[in-house]
Amino acid sequence: MVARGWTSLQAVRFGHFCFRDRGANNIMSFSFHAYQPELYPTSIRGRAVGFVYSFSRLSAVFNAFIIAFMLGRFGVAGVFAFISASMLVVAVVIGALGPRTRNLALEAISH
Repeated sequence: MVARGWTSLQAVRFGHFCFRDRGANNIMSFSFHAYQPELYPTSIRGRAVGFVYSFSRLSAVFNAFIIAFMLGRFGVAGVFAFISASMLVVAVVIGALGPRTRNLALEAISH
């Protein structure tokens, strides 16, 4: 069943976009949360990761307001462009400024 006012092609495109967008979000989330614990010394790792994760959940509250503003101002395409640009900024900043962790022991990374 297709939503009222939508053609079948629009519904398929929307479903494809949602699937693709969800996949990108999962990849970003899995990658970030796997990398995050490696940045802190063992003695404070649990607390530090908990704080960072809690702060990300708190910032999600404000993201809802930003997305609502973008939706009203630029429409659906503007929201998706904003989310895509935000994900790209995070990837570039972590890639450029984050410490390299490949093939290093946790003790070497956290100092």
